[in-house]
Amino acid sequence: MTGVGSISCTSVSASGEVTAHSDKRLKSNIKPLEVRGELNPVTYVKDGKESIGFIADEVKEVYPELVITDESTEEKYLSLNYQQLTAVLYAEIKELKNQIKELNEKVRTMAN
Repeated sequence: MTGVGSISCTSVSASGEVTAHSDKRLKSNIKPLEVRGELNPVTYVKDGKESIGFIADEVKEVYPELVITDESTEEKYLSLNYQQLTAVLYAEIKELKNQIKELNEKVRTMAN
């Protein structure tokens, strides 16, 4: 579906892998992602189904590039790019790993 900007449907299912081109040769101005703040995971009911996720309005305050406004509807609903959210979550994991490493080094220093 080359060139498709937005598709709206009730659900999508794939029997194979879902991928997006991510080759370094297609990108420019590459920089490490800095953690900008905390996200608030929530549980909620949508369309009668219990779900887990994030509220796009809240994510937009911290990572506006992950939120898309559906201009095709009068309500202009917000959508969240969960695929790119993975990079944000991994950046937070890296930050925590660095903090753990620093704390472990302090404990070793204090133990000696």
